Amino acid sequence: MCVLRALVPRVRFLIADEISTMLDPITQLELWQALKREAEQRQLGVLVISHDEALLKQLCEHRYHLSAGLLKRI
Repeated sequence: MCVLRALVPRVRFLIADEISTMLDPITQLELWQALKREAEQRQLGVLVISHDEALLKQLCEHRYHLSAGLLKRI
């Protein structure tokens, strides 16, 4: 996975902006499972930016919605 290879040992925070949008569902699942596992092992903070609300519900502890310049916790 190129995304995981991009993580150098000292990275403490990752911004994942629509990184799985163009992937098929199986590859998406593998990517997110691997990223979640790496984040937990490395104590890595991850900001996931996505239009896929179902994905966000599964992955994220805290979710926010940005609309018209306003950020709202959901």
